[in-house]
Amino acid sequence: MEPSIFEDWYLLFSGLFFVSWLVSFLAFTIFSGRYLEKMMAKEQQSIPSWDSGVGMRYGMYAMVLVFNKAAVRSPIDDAAVLKYARPIDRFLAIWTMDSFIFFLVLAFLD
Repeated sequence: MEPSIFEDWYLLFSGLFFVSWLVSFLAFTIFSGRYLEKMMAKEQQSIPSWDSGVGMRYGMYAMVLVFNKAAVRSPIDDAAVLKYARPIDRFLAIWTMDSFIFFLVLAFLD
């Protein structure tokens, strides 16, 4: 049976959002994550000890920047992330989170 046009577009958009999420997460990690951690290191604030190379803190940095609100309890220093964030960091965080959410929605529709 030949796939329908809907299936072709569905696969195309799923792939595009996946690639967009990969590129945006890489850009956020390199440009924003390193900058935020460098600025926090100047204030003698260390990166979370529980994240030893996995990179989960970058997703948390992005969530803090998207919601623009410091949580009462958080494994990262939300106030420092908001303090040192630049406009480009917020843009990359929104791009990362939106790409991931759209990819997940399309992945679970299948």
